[in-house]
Amino acid sequence: MSKLAEVGLPTLENFSVQIKPPALVQLLGVIAIAEPGRVLSAFFAGLHRAACEDRLREVSVDVRHLTFVNSSAIRLFVDWTTWLRNLGPSESYTLRFRTDRRITWQRTSFSVLQTLAPNAIVIDAE
Repeated sequence: MSKLAEVGLPTLENFSVQIKPPALVQLLGVIAIAEPGRVLSAFFAGLHRAACEDRLREVSVDVRHLTFVNSSAIRLFVDWTTWLRNLGPSESYTLRFRTDRRITWQRTSFSVLQTLAPNAIVIDAE
């Protein structure tokens, strides 16, 4: 069984996650609590560890239905990008974000993430 499929899903009001084989993570709802890292940091770190342990070449993250995140929640994506950027070439994988170009926070935030790790972040804006 994939390590990615074993990552514990967080419990947060108005937010849900689905993980589908082989490597699709769907994030839905909103992240608007004051300190989202307290609830979600371990989840994002778990996704990263699992991707490394599974030796995945790519993880697709669908955020098209994640309609709002506060600035503290954007930090979770920055952290994930930083962990990925710090991997060696043989350990690295690509993060492919599926975004909705009509959602402002996605359009602005993910373009910045891509500049942090241009060889590892791919944005598919629909």
